[in-house]
Amino acid sequence: METNNGNQPVTQFAYARPILGFGEAIKICFQKFFDFTGRARRSEYWWFTLFQILVSIPCAFMDGLLDVAVGFSFLNTVASIVFFFPSLTVSFRRLHDIGRSGWWLGAAMILFIIGLIALAASVSFGPDWTDDEALFRALFSAKSLLVWLPIIASVILGIIIFVFSLLDSEKGENKYGPSPKYEMKSVN
Repeated sequence: METNNGNQPVTQFAYARPILGFGEAIKICFQKFFDFTGRARRSEYWWFTLFQILVSIPCAFMDGLLDVAVGFSFLNTVASIVFFFPSLTVSFRRLHDIGRSGWWLGAAMILFIIGLIALAASVSFGPDWTDDEALFRALFSAKSLLVWLPIIASVILGIIIFVFSLLDSEKGENKYGPSPKYEMKSVN
């Protein structure tokens, strides 16, 4: 085995397999419906995200046509329920791929839910919904800033997670498993 300056073996990283295709990424995401372990490549994450967008567009169009008859967005609701866990798990695995805990996403979701609950409580116990000026003051006063802080924090975390999703995979193995993109090869 060749060494670098006689001390360490020379290691090169090579692609273990080519970029995932659209269909393969969707298949993997639905196969790993409840699997929060392991790693997901950028291509797997972004192809699945594109698939969700492509499904939601005709659902929104059809919901617009059906809104008169049904009264709510039936198809988008069904699509959201179907995509919830695969989207959540691929997001966790994508964070794992860059060496981050999936709890970055969990923290953002928890903060957002806390903020929504606090906001709903402050509005329901606050002004009359029909008085727009009183409602505006209740939502945007200095006192209500505490209600908005968890929501603002979750949005900031969401931006950080978005940036994380753009990063390349960690080369080699990390604490979440072997790289689905790279494999280590020692140069002889």
